[in-house]
Amino acid sequence: GTYTARRSGIGINMGRIRAVGSPIRKSEVISTGIIPFLKIMEASVKATSQNGLRGGGATISFPWWHYESEDILVLKNNRGTDDNRVRKLDYCFQIEQLFIDRVVSNQSITLFCPNEAKGLYEAFGTPQFKELYEKYEQDKSIKLKRVIKARELMGLAAKERLETGRIYIMFMDNVNTGPWLDKVNMTNLCVEILQPTSPLTSVGDNQNEIGVCILSALNILEVKDDEYEDVCRMIVYSLNELIDYQLYPFEGARKFCQNKRSLGVGVTNFAAYLASKKLNHESAESVKVMNDLMEKIQYYLLSASCEMAEKFGPAPDFDKVDYSTGKLPCDRIVHDDLKFPLTMDWEILRSRIKRFGLKNDTVTAQMPCESSSVVQSSTNAGEPVRSLLTKKIAKNGVKKVLIPRYPKNKNEYSLAFDIKSNDNMIKIAGAQQRWIDMGISFNTYLNYNHYPDGKIPISVVIKDILTAHKYGLRTMYYNNTPDDSNEGVITQETCEGGSCSI
Repeated sequence: GTYTARRSGIGINMGRIRAVGSPIRKSEVISTGIIPFLKIMEASVKATSQNGLRGGGATISFPWWHYESEDILVLKNNRGTDDNRVRKLDYCFQIEQLFIDRVVSNQSITLFCPNEAKGLYEAFGTPQFKELYEKYEQDKSIKLKRVIKARELMGLAAKERLETGRIYIMFMDNVNTGPWLDKVNMTNLCVEILQPTSPLTSVGDNQNEIGVCILSALNILEVKDDEYEDVCRMIVYSLNELIDYQLYPFEGARKFCQNKRSLGVGVTNFAAYLASKKLNHESAESVKVMNDLMEKIQYYLLSASCEMAEKFGPAPDFDKVDYSTGKLPCDRIVHDDLKFPLTMDWEILRSRIKRFGLKNDTVTAQMPCESSSVVQSSTNAGEPVRSLLTKKIAKNGVKKVLIPRYPKNKNEYSLAFDIKSNDNMIKIAGAQQRWIDMGISFNTYLNYNHYPDGKIPISVVIKDILTAHKYGLRTMYYNNTPDDSNEGVITQETCEGGSCSI
């Protein structure tokens, strides 16, 4: 309630909670599982409004191997009753390579209670997970486990993602490839923030830390080529001032921000930027455009953070990111399709960071940029546009947003629901993810009219998920489908928690 009242969205991890039927205190009590706790969270989040305009929002992260994952996946759908549904929260389904391999090979998987499968939650997302998971599969002493087909669970996740639009995806192995050296267990409301956290034992807990979003975005249509260095420098200096200036309701949040100084800078107006170059989201050249743009932005943001470290000292927890070991984004392993020649002198920056460190453990993430698109009349983040004139609906009225430079570039845009495959957009996002420290609020778009009998195959949704993992994405946000009665209409409450108010 405290954070909701401050217009913050909430990220919650339920992966360590014991499953329904799990014995407590030597079977003196039997666990009722995750759903009762979700109902408490739902009531708490919705109990406080944000400036009287909207209720709060929260995203629940949970691992694919949890004993209750099948039940959690269906909590948003319209079937069932209020007793077995929790519809006012969103859900992030956490998967990784072992699960994907078994989906591809059509093998079975085993679902466990984390209280019985000790250490599985802690290993999830690390190289140690596979060996421990397979050990528990063979352990006949474990009582609370269930064997199902991997494709059955993936099909359920894809079906709910298609029908509700709001089953998000988090690729735990991709997430934990860096830059954090501590394991990342969860994400935030809009799935672009990936930070190591530890649960608070109380409001006044001063030992553990919760993640906080410190966000900004470059309107790349308005930034000239020779201005990027100065703009990035200004953003880094400004956000560092914000870290020291803002109020923190919980000591765990203040401690996280002061020690890690984690920034999440992204871009916005990319569709308009492409149109100005006579390109769109279906153009193969757009992948390299995004790559080169983000390489430059990441370089200048890191350079500015290094400059601050030289003047004022590095972040107290700088040793908790792989930048402290000399590793840089240009060193990351990427798919062959995304191996573009470097355009910046990373070795000079590497030597500076080795000497002075960084003032910020991270500098980049890609948020939805929903509210700022109305203020600036810009296109959202890296997204394609749904219509040349978009109506954005919030509880305080309807805002009409016209695409930038309409007279000159109106014929250059590709509309989201006219695009027949998400493949190129996933490649664009993969090129961006190569350079970004945290995640991307990446949306997919599917149109019923592109498929026989107006039915989108579940296999298409699964293919998009597998392709996103292959190209290194760390998270996936909405799966959008058109509503013919509301063409070009976007409800601003799609980012309903307000955590991405930029």
